Formats: sequence, C-alpha cells, structure tokens
Amino acid sequence: MDVRLRPATAALFAVVLLAAACGDEATEAGAEQASPDAMANMASGGHDHGDVLEAPEDMAVPRISVTAEPDAVSGHNLFIDVEDFIIAPERASTEAVDGEGHLHLYVDGERILRFYNTALQLDGLEPGEHQIMVEVSANNHAAYAVDGKPITALTTVTVDEAGGGHGHGGETKLFESADAPAIELSITEDPKSGWNLFADVTGLTFAPEKIGTEAVDGEGHLHLLVDGEKVTRLYGPWWHIESLGAGMHEIAVEVSANDHSTYASNGEPVVATVMLEVSEAMAAASMGDAHDGHDDHGGMGEALDMAAADADVVVDASLADGDLTVENRRVEVELGSTVGITFESDVEERVHVHGYDLFGSVGPDAPVDLAFLADSPGTFEVELEDSGRFLFEIQVR
Repeated sequence: MDVRLRPATAALFAVVLLAAACGDEATEAGAEQASPDAMANMASGGHDHGDVLEAPEDMAVPRISVTAEPDAVSGHNLFIDVEDFIIAPERASTEAVDGEGHLHLYVDGERILRFYNTALQLDGLEPGEHQIMVEVSANNHAAYAVDGKPITALTTVTVDEAGGGHGHGGETKLFESADAPAIELSITEDPKSGWNLFADVTGLTFAPEKIGTEAVDGEGHLHLLVDGEKVTRLYGPWWHIESLGAGMHEIAVEVSANDHSTYASNGEPVVATVMLEVSEAMAAASMGDAHDGHDDHGGMGEALDMAAADADVVVDASLADGDLTVENRRVEVELGSTVGITFESDVEERVHVHGYDLFGSVGPDAPVDLAFLADSPGTFEVELEDSGRFLFEIQVR
C-alpha cells in the first residue's frame, strides 16, 4: 500500500453509514473500471455524479481496490487499498494538485460522503443487496479519470432483514493502560462545506483489521460522539463533519481498544472534547450543501442572463400529478456550450443542477427558466431538491 497521509488539520462527518456485506469485487484503473453508464445504473433512480478530471499523462495513475468484512457489532467494515496517491485532508476543497486528494463513498450510485482514512465503518442500510463504490477524488472533489472513466473500486454488500444494531449501548467498559494513549482534537471549517476534524493521537496504533477482537495495549480505534451521541468509529485520525444545526455543539473522541472498551488512565477515560459554535449562516450553508449527503461537487456555476430557449441546448421538462415528462433522461452537450432548462410543475419545488450548484424555484404558474455555461466536464444530475426526485442528467464532454 502506497498511501501517504499529510499531517495537517482535519476531517469528520456526523452521519454514520455502515453496511452488512457479502462478496467483494474490486475495480482498478487499468483493469476493470466502472463506466459512467454503470455508475448511473447502480441504483434504482439514483444518478449522482460530480465533475471528472482526466489524469495527466505525466501523473502516475492511482490504483484502488476495496473489500468489505462483517463487523461483530453492526454492519461491515470497508478496507481500501490505494497506490500512487497522496491523501491530503488539509487541502480538501482547494485547487486540484496532481496525484493528491481524498476518497468519495457511493452507495447504490448516490454519493454519500468524502473520507480521508483507508478503512471505514458502514452501517444503517436497508435490508437487501447494495452496490458500494469508492472513488479517487482530487482536492477539488472532481473524480480522477482515465479516458473519461472515473478511477473507482466496487464491492457488493448484502444486509439481512435483522439489519444489525448501531453502536455499543450499555455502560462504558474501561481498559486500564499503564501507558495510555493521549489525544488532542482540532476542528477547522472546510472551504467547501462542513468542518474537518483531526484527532492527534499518540501511543496508539490504528488496527481496524482487529476490530472486535481481544484488547491489546497500544492498539485500537476511536469513537466519535456529537452532543453526547456516538455516531461512528474512526479508523484513522481524520473525519468530515458535513452538517450541524446552529448553536454550540460538543464534539468528543474516545480512544478505544480493539474490543470497544475505552482506554483509561488512573480510572479516567481517555477522551478529548472541543466545543464548536455554529452560526445560523454556517448551519444554513452546511445543511444546504449536505442535502442527501451530496456535499462535494467540483464546480460552481452562475446562471446566465439569457432565456433558456436561446441556449445552444434546451431541455424542456414538466411535472403534473406526479408524472414526469422529459424527452431524454441523459442529455449530452459539448464543453463550452450554453444549456437552457425550462421546467413546469403543479407543486412548489426547487430544481437543482448538481455540480454547477444552480437552483431555480418552480410552482404553479411559476416555471423555471434557467441558462448556464457548461464549462466543467462531467455528468451532472438535475433533481428536485426538496423531494430528491431525479429528473435527468447532463453529460458535458
């Protein structure tokens, strides 16, 4: 494994996903890659894609694989092996730099979160079979690609009807250590959305492959708590908090042994806590960006001061009595073209063009008339923001 983590500041997400899995299928650049069409069809009606960044000829092409293993307590654990790639949490949401970035997790074709560690707990999925995809992302959240195909790894997980629990309820069990680990936390606001957390832990070797086994002094993982509620495990020092409500929040990280007992020194748990104050404006911005977990789209666009009908490519769509009318669910346009969208609806909603982050309000007698310049390549979902209903997608080449 040739993964290098830059020691910097941050990463954390306050929503847990963790699946129960059965069977693995790895996809690597240069081997069997997931095509854009395959990604679009991974979920029933789920079509969430960001920008695509072609790997330069002089850049070593990252290689990635993913496996999933059952967790003794809940869901499954994902293990990611990525080579020729630098995970750089401190540069997330900044300008792309060749060969560095972070990872994106997709479940059934929907982008769920970004992450900075090479192991991840996945929980809370509905019973049934689910397609899991990990995507290699540049700092600016565009997917690295070869010949237009994003560099990804796939596996399939199956959740049984029991579903599994979510956590380790009951009284905290302490693991007394003569030379207990020490931990310090720092949280910084992410340039794109949410906040990044860095847990600076000394005296601990992260051992996600030993999760649920007998406690071994000096090994383990972390437990993340937000406002006193345990939300996930951390198998590395980084995590991303995508959305929080306005007000003061307590962010705590416990140092845990392999068996989930909390490390203790002189009878006191090894825990680090920071208080995070979220303004109304920050809360609104984070909640908006985190709609359905779709936080990290590479581009930011502006609506053009022109009628949609005058654009190079025009998409007409309408919604009446719950029935959608649109000629094509995938619209191909040339890079640099102008795109116009007209949309009529008998209910009040907001039309969202992902990737370009454009919105238009719609309702009875108030149609959307939106035009923009397609200056970022990729495949971008257009959906109804409030209900999450997929309308169509625009493929910019």
